[in-house]
Amino acid sequence: MGLPVSEINEELTIDEYVERQQQLAEETFQLVREHLSRNAQRRKSTYDAKVRQQTYDVGEAVWYYYPRRKRSRLSGNDAILDPTESRLCCRQSST
Repeated sequence: MGLPVSEINEELTIDEYVERQQQLAEETFQLVREHLSRNAQRRKSTYDAKVRQQTYDVGEAVWYYYPRRKRSRLSGNDAILDPTESRLCCRQSST
């Protein structure tokens, strides 16, 4: 890693050095964004291939996620949700 030997010995002014570092940072950022985008698309394709739409009959018992709200210790207005709380319920169709 690092710069090639020919570039290490190169005399740069401060402005040239800063400009070069900015260019390297922008190129690196662009490369990371491309990799993240490709990876996200791959994860989406894998998820979409596995997920199936669920259908339920009227009156069928289902698990309904209904998180209990808790007061945050950090702020009185924020709520922390408990991901383990679920309730079994049966919903009736209005038609």
